[in-house]
Amino acid sequence: MKVCIFQGLEIYHYEMIGYLAEYFINNDIFFDIIANTNNISMQWQYYYNVLFKRDLNWIFLLDFKYDKYDYIFLTSDDDPNYEVNHHIFKNICSKKIISIDHHYLIRNNDMYSRISVRFFNNRPENKWILPCYNGISKYNKQQILNSQNNIIVTCIGSMYPKSVDFLKKLLINFDDIEFNIITREYTNELNSVKNINIFEMCPTNLMFEIISKSNYIFCNETIIEYEKQKMSGVIPLSFSYGCQLILPESWNKFYSFTSVIEYNINTKIILNKNNNLDEIYNELYYLQNQKQIILSDILKLPKKYNLPIINFIQKIRINVPSILVDFNSDINLYEYKKDFIEVHTLNKIIDKNNLIYEYELETNLVDFLINNITHPVIIYLNFNNYISNIQELFDLIKKTKRLLNDIIILQNINIDDNIVTQIKKKIKKIVWSEFYENSLIIMSQM
Repeated sequence: MKVCIFQGLEIYHYEMIGYLAEYFINNDIFFDIIANTNNISMQWQYYYNVLFKRDLNWIFLLDFKYDKYDYIFLTSDDDPNYEVNHHIFKNICSKKIISIDHHYLIRNNDMYSRISVRFFNNRPENKWILPCYNGISKYNKQQILNSQNNIIVTCIGSMYPKSVDFLKKLLINFDDIEFNIITREYTNELNSVKNINIFEMCPTNLMFEIISKSNYIFCNETIIEYEKQKMSGVIPLSFSYGCQLILPESWNKFYSFTSVIEYNINTKIILNKNNNLDEIYNELYYLQNQKQIILSDILKLPKKYNLPIINFIQKIRINVPSILVDFNSDINLYEYKKDFIEVHTLNKIIDKNNLIYEYELETNLVDFLINNITHPVIIYLNFNNYISNIQELFDLIKKTKRLLNDIIILQNINIDDNIVTQIKKKIKKIVWSEFYENSLIIMSQM
């Protein structure tokens, strides 16, 4: 499969490229980026090359050949370059163009498919994906925040507060906060405030350096359209970089985010240096999972399994979960990653991958499995880790038991071992079990 990301706008919406590129890279899909060659475009190209640790294929608009691609992702539904060249696209619109809709109204027609950037309550049937990605891991974000003494709040775009009195009324400890404003056009209202930094026409890399260090992203409620009609690109960037959103209460009635701080005209907020990264990254996880499911459905990606034991499970007509949970087994996680949309593990991965989520403690992994993962999983356990304490194995299996079609794979176990009988007795409800080489495979309940 070959796809492309069509970014015809000269200045806006380059932030949309990230969440699509991440998906294509993680799913081994060939893609090109069709864009301008101006300075802003080149800054974003450099940023994405560094982020994804590879040189992305960046093709000038004039060199675009639409017939090379199976699907074309239009990063904005009102892209003027698409409108100007609609006569070129008209025969393929309903066959291969996927529109990313930024507005509550449908602004183009004849699409093969469309994805909204948020939930629009006047179009509840529409698929939507918040365009976020893994810009920084939770571990790295925590390391950065731990190294700083200041509470850092950043506001991006034209909707920055124009009055310091408003900020002091809202943020009780405003004097203890370093407040950044990143905007293309600034009119000097806050120049004399010592703890406000202004970054006018900020280069892309500097902007992401500032966001990486920020505890919070502040959204000002001056643009009423952001309630129901469209969305600021700042919102997904905040999730991508582990920043807690400070959002107008009137907006969140329609977004329904769970990790944000809401405010209204009467709110008084005290900001802390140590905001809850678990809540932010748990919500990012949910949003990323939604992206994987929706895009895979639109592109009709066939599922192929490379690992013999997974093929074995599939061949006997058992549905194979798309999520792997690994409790310190000795499997090659990079090999297994090819067969799963995500991997949750206690193992330490030196070369971090966006689809591999790491946990320091077993209790953290168990809690996340029970409270956050709502789809069936394969749980991988290494029997050798429990030989000295079989009860520990039984306790873990009991703690991870859910009312889903989870599959447990217990590797390095002897088929003749009495422990197999003990395990089956402990689990009690076994829908199906089988041996494959040195592994016991169990589906404990439906």
